[in-house]
Order: sequence, then structure tokens, then C-alpha cells
Amino acid sequence: MKEANYNIAALIVKQLKEELSAGEQAALQAWLAESLDHSKLLERLANEQSLQSDIAGMAAIDTEQARQKMVATLFPEAASQAGTATGDRTPLLRSLTRNKRWYAAAAILLLVFSAITYRWLQHSPQQAVVAPMVNDVGPGSSKALLTLANGATVTLDSAGKQVIQQGTTVIRQQNGQLQYHVQGAAALVGYSMNTLATPRGGQYQLVLPDGSKVWLNAASSLRYPTVFSDTGRLVELTGEAYFEVQSLSRSDNKKVPFRVKVNNMVVEVLGTHFNIMAYSDEQAIRTTLLEGSVRVSQNSSGQVLRPGEQAVVAAGNEIKVLHSVNVQEAVAWKNGVFQFNRAGLPVVMRQLSRWYDVEVVYEGKIPDQEFLGKMQRELNLSEVLSILEKSGVRFRMEGRKIIVSQ
Repeated sequence: MKEANYNIAALIVKQLKEELSAGEQAALQAWLAESLDHSKLLERLANEQSLQSDIAGMAAIDTEQARQKMVATLFPEAASQAGTATGDRTPLLRSLTRNKRWYAAAAILLLVFSAITYRWLQHSPQQAVVAPMVNDVGPGSSKALLTLANGATVTLDSAGKQVIQQGTTVIRQQNGQLQYHVQGAAALVGYSMNTLATPRGGQYQLVLPDGSKVWLNAASSLRYPTVFSDTGRLVELTGEAYFEVQSLSRSDNKKVPFRVKVNNMVVEVLGTHFNIMAYSDEQAIRTTLLEGSVRVSQNSSGQVLRPGEQAVVAAGNEIKVLHSVNVQEAVAWKNGVFQFNRAGLPVVMRQLSRWYDVEVVYEGKIPDQEFLGKMQRELNLSEVLSILEKSGVRFRMEGRKIIVSQ
């Protein structure tokens, strides 16, 4: 942790507690004068409503030694009440947020002991003031390619409207969404396979024949039948998708399982909301459960997830379950947001590469930075890079290539 960050944090806490000396007040004012972002940060720390959500989002961050040092130095009364040596942060946060002046103090505490580069990245196109960039790149959009069972392809975007008849199944494209409607129970006897694929810089929504909803992220594909049988529902995924699975029962009232196959891993559900991130350039496949229950299986092993849990499957490793994860971070892309929680620069740049359809090249050593915050996915690439540059990382564009340096 940089000592300068620690000192500024201490000054801000004293400012909010109205305990600054004249010399400390001058030092804080000098820091505020260095950048408009510094003033905006102080304003946000003094805003109780904004900080409640920020504190909740930062609650998973923890560096024990730094936390104890900060509590003992900046919040001795809170430390004595909360008993920080126990490692349980909840009493500490409750103590720090008992009245308005402690909301900012709690956020500053989290900011400093997290030992990362924390940026207030909640910008909009109107708020972001960025110099024009040559060859700027706009954000991704709703676009995909539908491949029918006979090999025919259909280009999809957000504006198109068309109806495709495939056997007893009617496929409708409207408002950036593809919907399947099965006509008649006899359609369950046979089916054909379709594939919906999004390019880099694209995403698309799909309503499957059973009413289940799927959101496909950029550079992803889903292979699925045009009609589901009553013995089981199976789809195959590459890339990333968010699922809201419709519960389906047979005539004997038994549930029809829904399975998502990713390489040699299978996620089985009955009716639930979950996200699967399975890009080939990521180190692991991550299945995050928001509602209901799913079973993640690989070879002969399996794990059942509860809401708020995430299954991590790395190549050659067993299934690892993470508890109490930030599920909103996992589905931020579906909600139109980049959301990072101590994400390394390569993680951030892989997301940008897929969404803006650009190549990322590192010049020299990869900067050792971590990021926490949110940005709208509707921003132009120049706006995003300008925000990220506040961490000290440098970017330049050459066509559709981003050059990253320190």
C-alpha cells in the first residue's frame, strides 16, 4: 500500500469527523487541488446514500494486517467495540455506519486496507470528458448469426424483424431477441439443431422453445434443439451466457431437467437463474447461481450450488465452490455494465477486447494493477481507456489494436 494513500485517507477521515488541524487542512486542500477527481471522490464519500451501495459492494475485500492497522489508527473507538481480531468484519461495519459521519469513514477504511487501485468508475457518456481519439471504437451491440439445421444462416441485429418457419417451430426475430414457438404437442416427436453465435462486439437474447430465456455475451455460441423432448433438455455453450430456466413438467408431473454442456462439464437444473462464463482464454469455467439450485458435474464428480455460490472448474482440476460471491459482478455484462472487484489488468482487457472487438498487446511488462468499480458498456472505447488511465496505466490505439504500457 502506498504511504501517500494511507495519509490522504487519514486526512479525509479527520475532515469528515471535523478534527483537522490547520496544517492538515492545508495538506488536504493541496491534494484536492491536484485533480477534479479528488474533489469528486470527497463529495461521494460525504454522500450517505451512495456510500451504502459502495460499502456493500466492497464488503468482500479484506487484507487482515492492513485492516487491523487502519482500525487501530483511524477508528480506535470502533476497533474496541467491534473486536477486529476476530476477523469478522460485519460488527465493524455496523459500528462504523451507526451514524452519518461514519459512512464515509467506513468507505475510506475499505478503500485503504484493500491495497488496490480503487477508482470511482461510475461514469456515463455525458459525464466522461475525453479528448477525441483517432480511430475511436464504439461499444458492442445486439447482433448474432443464426445457423439452421440445414446449414442456412440468418444475420440478426437489433432492428430486424422476420419470421422463420422450421418444421412445426416458428422463429421470430424482434427487438434484438430471437423467440421460438412450438406449434402442437406432436412437435415433441422430432427436432433439429440450431446454433446462435455472437461475434466479438455483439450480444443477443434468445427465448428457447420451452420458454427459458438466454442472454449470450460477446464471442459466444449456443447450440440447441428447435423442440425439447419430455425426457430432457440439453444445450451446448461456448463463451458466456446467462440463463433463466423455465420449470417444465411431464404428463406424469415429473420435472424435465435442463442441462448445459460446456466441454466436459455439465450444469443441470430444473428451474433457476444462473450465469456460465466459459471463454477459452480464461483460466477457468465459472458457474454462478442467482436463484434456485444447480448441479455442476465433471467426469464422475459433482457439486450442488446454492444461491450466491460459484463453481470454478480449471483445466485438470476438481470443481471448487466459492461461497457468498458477488453475483451482480458475474451478471454485470447482462445489465449493461463492466463491474470489477480487484480484477487484474489482463482480466479487464480481455473483457474490453471481446466487447469492442479489438486486439490487446502489452508493451514490456504487464502493469501490476487491480481495479474495483463500474463502467457502462455503452461508453466508447476512448472513454473507457481514459478512465482506466487514471490508475497510471497508459494506452494508445493503432487501428483496432490497443497498446498497453506503464
